[in-house]
Amino acid sequence: TMTKRIIALLLITLIFISSSKENKSQTLKSFKLLEEELNFELTSDNSGLTLPFIEDWESTNGSLMNNGIIYEGADYAWNFETNLPNKGRAAWGTNAFRTHAGNGAITLDKDYPTSSYSINSAILTLDLSNYSISSGLELSFWWTDHGDEEHVNDKVWIRGSNTGTWIQAYDLNPAQSTNNVFRFVGPIDIDNLLASASPAQVVSSTCQVRFGQQDNGPIPSDGITFDDI
Repeated sequence: TMTKRIIALLLITLIFISSSKENKSQTLKSFKLLEEELNFELTSDNSGLTLPFIEDWESTNGSLMNNGIIYEGADYAWNFETNLPNKGRAAWGTNAFRTHAGNGAITLDKDYPTSSYSINSAILTLDLSNYSISSGLELSFWWTDHGDEEHVNDKVWIRGSNTGTWIQAYDLNPAQSTNNVFRFVGPIDIDNLLASASPAQVVSSTCQVRFGQQDNGPIPSDGITFDDI
């Protein structure tokens, strides 16, 4: 633990002071190694995210057609995953097809129409370690489809950690919505959904929300956009 490392550092300091000239060199090496490890642990200490969290996609822009990082910060991150590298696509910020408000959003689609279906996911990882015993955690977002038909992966899921089982939070059912018209979803009771799972889950430093889209073509004939999460 960190306490044990601090004690060890103090002991090495005392040994260094009292050691002979011949032993000082080796003691100094041990001191520096432990000091580096301790400094890393102290600077890596993370207090976690402070809610509310809002992602409006106004401060980052880009696109991906392979599994990769959309954004990575101290207490939250976005990743893109697709079953068809170089086909499935995420476009965010000003690169999104349409926005609910402002200049940014995130759009999931496929680059070219073929018979193969891309399964795309924008995965949000949140450090909610400060809220593991909270009972008021809620999720809301805006979304619209661009001609997307109904598929099994047109959904939103949550899980308490990055090793937990995904739990369906919302079925988008894009075939029943008006194209290019944003709809509001929420509030979704996160802690209740996690507690009702089998086995039950709680939020953690790697709590995740997965925004899914599946289809075989690009915007404007397919695709889904999410905003103001």
